[in-house]
Amino acid sequence: MSFEKAFCENLGRAVTPYEIREMYLDEDSEHYMKKDLSFKCLDKDCRAELVPVGVYKQRRSKRAIHFRAKSVKEHTCLAHKGEEVGKSGTKTGDDDPFKMTRYPSELILTDYKGKSKNKITIPWTDEEIDEDMKNPSTHGDGSTSEWTKFGSKSFEHIVDCYENGDKEILNNMDFTLGDKTKKFYKIFKNIKYFYDEKGLIYYGQVGSVKKYGDNYKIFFKDKAWVEKYMPVSIYISSELINRYGKRKVFRDDMEYIINNKDKEVFCYFVGAYPEPSTYEHNGKKVESYQVNIENLRYLELRFE
Repeated sequence: MSFEKAFCENLGRAVTPYEIREMYLDEDSEHYMKKDLSFKCLDKDCRAELVPVGVYKQRRSKRAIHFRAKSVKEHTCLAHKGEEVGKSGTKTGDDDPFKMTRYPSELILTDYKGKSKNKITIPWTDEEIDEDMKNPSTHGDGSTSEWTKFGSKSFEHIVDCYENGDKEILNNMDFTLGDKTKKFYKIFKNIKYFYDEKGLIYYGQVGSVKKYGDNYKIFFKDKAWVEKYMPVSIYISSELINRYGKRKVFRDDMEYIINNKDKEVFCYFVGAYPEPSTYEHNGKKVESYQVNIENLRYLELRFE
């Protein structure tokens, strides 16, 4: 059995895997590189032990991070629901592949200091949106369920939804980003077509990473068509990296890409837009478009 939230005894509240991952990788966190938190089932009458999956890995793959039951037999909440548990400890006839079910309806943007524009005080928790309405979702068996609309402050969570979410649900779900509300997939734009619209989430395969002193530049593999084909890159200064909590992880990721050119990496970013720029290549000036990221919390890398 897999779960998208867990009760953390140490913190005395429910947590998401994204919040725990931030605590673990953020150099300014008291939990930096410490696996010192324990997780239980959210059901207060159950509290069976859960283990994090993918949460403590430095380099993100496309598989969504989550919690998993250490032993399904210990989950009394299953018995309450009348679900049969097999001898292996998993539900009979079910190999329990992870399936996302919690889909944020908004990405809540904050500044680089972690202060929320929407006055949300806990840095990495989800926030329920002040609406009474419920959102029905349709499952593969034709059944439906409801969930409360909530916003996420984790860009990582939004990217996981894009890569792992139920396409039928997300195709029909409204999503808010800043002053835009669109169907979920319409919020994402391949970097090749960034010129179509501002204020979206842009993504593309990384072609290369160049290092300039302590600064880096990420070049996208595909060029964008703006009257002619133009290269697109993201410039990341050392100053920006230094004020980012996960600075060591980020630098390690940049060096990994530089030294492993055969590996497929995808880059997502939000809150910035490519602007005309020039750079020198073999002594010649090259016209290009450059993204000047202001907050590395809004840049996500996915490794094969």
